[in-house]
Amino acid sequence: MSKDVYIYGLKDPRDGLIYYVGKTINPRGRFKNHLDGDCNANKTAWIQDLAIRGLKPEMLILATATQKTWPALERKWIRDGLEMGWPLTNATSGGESSYLYRDTVILEQYIALDMLFDFHQLSASHRKAIMVESAKIVAPYLHQIIQQWKTGPADRAIQRQGINAVESYVKTAILTLREGDELPKVPVDA
Repeated sequence: MSKDVYIYGLKDPRDGLIYYVGKTINPRGRFKNHLDGDCNANKTAWIQDLAIRGLKPEMLILATATQKTWPALERKWIRDGLEMGWPLTNATSGGESSYLYRDTVILEQYIALDMLFDFHQLSASHRKAIMVESAKIVAPYLHQIIQQWKTGPADRAIQRQGINAVESYVKTAILTLREGDELPKVPVDA
């Protein structure tokens, strides 16, 4: 007998919009994972932005699926959410089960080519830690961009500042770990 798979949304208590759609067989455990930070840098940055303000997202169960039907159902909720104007932080259009791989691919955009080999030589836990710390860097920039989206297009200069900050951190983190030192931590209010 297979377990139910839940398609859920993470709702921002400030504006009532859903910022992330996902799937889980354990809603409580998955929600805790979100609060602890995971590999999706944009989502983690949004949750960090909430935490800075003493808030948490709310998890809503959107649908129940089976092991066979959840990928299509998750993709449908993401597609429909985007059509309804939800500012989703999802890294993909849904239906994948390996979020470490997809977020690694996203983070690779911020890694200089000469550092890419070193990044892939790191353990999965170090790559994940770099992604979580990078999300802390992005949080204030993402907050500004989200505020701008509410009134019009986002300022590309703010986006570029966020990208530059992440690129700089990732390079420092890779070099530090390559030397055998501890991963540099980013203050939550960075």
